[in-house]
Amino acid sequence: VPETGVNFQPGMPAVVMITEADFVTRYGEKTPLDRCVLAADIQRVLAKSPQRLAIDFDLSPMLGSNAIDEQCQLRLDSLLDEHSQKLTVLVPFATANRALLEKKHAWMGARCQAGLAFADGQLDTAMGMVTEHTVGEGADLKARIAEQMREGPSDHICKQVTTAGAYDANPWLNEQRRKMAAETDHPSVPLHFSHAITQLGVMPLHSDALDGVPTFEGSPVLLGGDWGRDDRFLTSAGEQPGAVVHGVRVVNLAYPVKLPSAWLALLMDM
Repeated sequence: VPETGVNFQPGMPAVVMITEADFVTRYGEKTPLDRCVLAADIQRVLAKSPQRLAIDFDLSPMLGSNAIDEQCQLRLDSLLDEHSQKLTVLVPFATANRALLEKKHAWMGARCQAGLAFADGQLDTAMGMVTEHTVGEGADLKARIAEQMREGPSDHICKQVTTAGAYDANPWLNEQRRKMAAETDHPSVPLHFSHAITQLGVMPLHSDALDGVPTFEGSPVLLGGDWGRDDRFLTSAGEQPGAVVHGVRVVNLAYPVKLPSAWLALLMDM
């Protein structure tokens, strides 16, 4: 999908990628990503006035930060709060470290108070592949990245964070509680990757393709990463970054695959 060179049109969903070259040259291969550089990159996309910008990175603070890192985190937090009505941010990764757990929980509470929406970035996999996705009207499903890009922000996660009160009761920072929530049964439909290729604009952050887009007005945009192998999935269109899969889900929510009737499916199986 990233190599298809789709001619971007206004209103089309888009995925903007921080590439491996960016990770090496701009971020110095530093994990977590340098917050000052990341704030500048987020601002670069916001400058093109997306309808909504979803960010597929954990932006929460870490332990052991030095003074410069803390200042950069404050700069990033200020940007998130300033543009909270237009942003959706990936929920922080779960942790077993109690000190970090408390820090992440306090950070989530502050961002929720500022009006920021958090999103569940989980993708549906089977045998290591992404070929379908769950759909439905539940609040948990509406809180995922693609659904919020297409349908607008959800306060589902912030409500749970606020209700939890204490940091050790935050269900989104507890791995076991996350798994229990993910086991809820929902219907699944196939993902149509080949159709999404013509309906999704995928472009590197620092590229002529992005420079050539005068505005993202009317378009939901996802800012994600494409380096390493931690966030890549096997699909019917080859191996793809998780950010591209989220973009494909946005297209498929608008143009779902029409399933055959039960009798026709039985005939096809026979």
